[in-house]
Amino acid sequence: MKSFIRILFILLSFVSITIFVFYLFAFFTPISNFGDNNRIRIFDRNQVLFYESNNSLTSSWITYDEIPQTFVNSIVSIEDKHYFQHFGFDPLRIVKALYINIKEKDILQGGSTITQQYAKNQYLTNERTWTRKLKEAFLAAQLETHYTKEQIFEGYVNTLYFGHGIYGIKDASYFFFDKPIENLSIAEIALLTAIPNGPGIYSPYIHYDNAIYRQQLILETMLHNKNIDEETYLKALNEPIILKQYDETYLSTSTLSGYYRDSVIQQTIDMGYINKDDNFYSVDIYTYYDPNVQEILVNQIQKHNIEETMEVAAVILEPYTSHVLAIAGGKDYGISQFNRALYSKRQVASTIKPLLYYLALQEGFSPSTTFLSKYTTFQISDTETYAPTNYGHVYAEEPISLINAISLSDNVYAMKTHMYLGTNALQKALEHFGIETDPNASLALGTASFPIIKLAEIYNTFASEGLYTKPSMIQKITNHDNQVIYEDTSKSVALLNQEDTLILNQLLRSSYDFKNNNHLKATMLGYEPTITTAAKSGTSDWDSIVVGFNPQYTLAIWNGYDDNQPMTLETQRKLSKLIFRDTFNELYKDSSSDPWYQLTDKLHARKVNPITGELSSFGSWYWYYKDDAIHNTQIIEESHNSLE
Repeated sequence: MKSFIRILFILLSFVSITIFVFYLFAFFTPISNFGDNNRIRIFDRNQVLFYESNNSLTSSWITYDEIPQTFVNSIVSIEDKHYFQHFGFDPLRIVKALYINIKEKDILQGGSTITQQYAKNQYLTNERTWTRKLKEAFLAAQLETHYTKEQIFEGYVNTLYFGHGIYGIKDASYFFFDKPIENLSIAEIALLTAIPNGPGIYSPYIHYDNAIYRQQLILETMLHNKNIDEETYLKALNEPIILKQYDETYLSTSTLSGYYRDSVIQQTIDMGYINKDDNFYSVDIYTYYDPNVQEILVNQIQKHNIEETMEVAAVILEPYTSHVLAIAGGKDYGISQFNRALYSKRQVASTIKPLLYYLALQEGFSPSTTFLSKYTTFQISDTETYAPTNYGHVYAEEPISLINAISLSDNVYAMKTHMYLGTNALQKALEHFGIETDPNASLALGTASFPIIKLAEIYNTFASEGLYTKPSMIQKITNHDNQVIYEDTSKSVALLNQEDTLILNQLLRSSYDFKNNNHLKATMLGYEPTITTAAKSGTSDWDSIVVGFNPQYTLAIWNGYDDNQPMTLETQRKLSKLIFRDTFNELYKDSSSDPWYQLTDKLHARKVNPITGELSSFGSWYWYYKDDAIHNTQIIEESHNSLE
């Protein structure tokens, strides 16, 4: 027994000394409360500041003395009921969390106090690792030894994220209830307290029932902790919640730039210019972000009534430079911060065909080259056949031109081209853009999956007359001494032939041409912007994509469901077309210019029947090589390529 007491005494002494040394070291290691030493500032293409990491641009600050005591009690009750008694840690919560995490062999629960949460939000990432938890613990000790509880709490509530681009309790009060925080009822305060735990789950504008459920839990906790009495509890429980009418067109700076900003910060971390392991860094990041273009894009996405579970992703690049001007990683940054434009791999469908047809132009095809459009079974190998179908199983049952095939997105024509070139030709072309695929028969119909940004990269090369530049968001980065530590030195390379690319660009005008209406309709008919653009749509059961361009902008846009739920309605599939059209129209709303490409000395325009490819005074204008003999452009179909 004496031996046990002695061991326990030694153990407790060791723990006490360790804690004392831990806090002593924290005391002699100063830390900035509000992130002055790890400031990140981001500037747009006009060198105008649009983000600062201490949230000074995204929230209105409120002092601790201005915070109603009821609000303090509400947050402390649900987040950290011993906040004003501990020194940064709640031992009972930590022991409980450790037990569960060790039992499950994963970090499933945290014993984080308000101090720890503030330390994490202000200085660290959201990764669930033991290393991050240890750093968080030391930062919490630093905060506790250098600042009062009131200062820490003040910083915490002013940097809480409430979704919809709203930071801090002061702005949140106006956003949700349209009144100052001191005028909120206990029921309204409890509802506000509920939201930061998961804005995408508990925002009353998104999931009202979830918000009310958590609000009631908070009220019950306040009653249990004797912050309110039974009468107040029952009154708050039965009080009707009257929210400010949600303005779907409301766009805060954070909502507008959120996806772009996050991408820039992550890229800066990946390049090693921000080290999250070092709590002290300061960088200024100068980007190619265009706030006007971004606002137009987001406004057009939000203008259309996109159903709750459907998502959208889009990116706008600048031809000839590949500067990323705008990004929409989803329909609403406030609801979901996952950047689908950069990270979600989607089936690109028929938007892959223009690259295939560029290869065909390289091999002697012209806009008038014809193939027979009829149901065809292709002999892929001795043991494999493949029979692609057109939309609605409709075929021309006669030869059609390359113009008509692009306009209507005829799958049989695409497959015959794919077989004519060899099934590895398209695969090798995609490798030039860093896209790895298998050389299979269906590749020509867009069965490959990759992010929308990569698709925009391909089309931006078309828009740049064959010049390729890797897309870039960051122009330069400077450190706290204003020294340039990174500068974009990207240069264009001539990846594609200029003349063949120009012919293809004019061919992509066929998507709007009603004279192409044959066995199917022109795929973008009715969705043409008021200014001249090239465009190609692509649709699978799960994805609807449009990519198009002119010499000043390349826009790629996708809509669909994150869980690959099929789209069964035409209204679902046409969203990307509507947003594409309206975005381009808005970009040129106040402009009289209509930029398009110029013919080179090797090319000229011909007026042809777009279905047959033959010369016709009643036809449409497409571009050809001057030395092309229009009567010699038909490709003879090889019998070994198909079983018709």
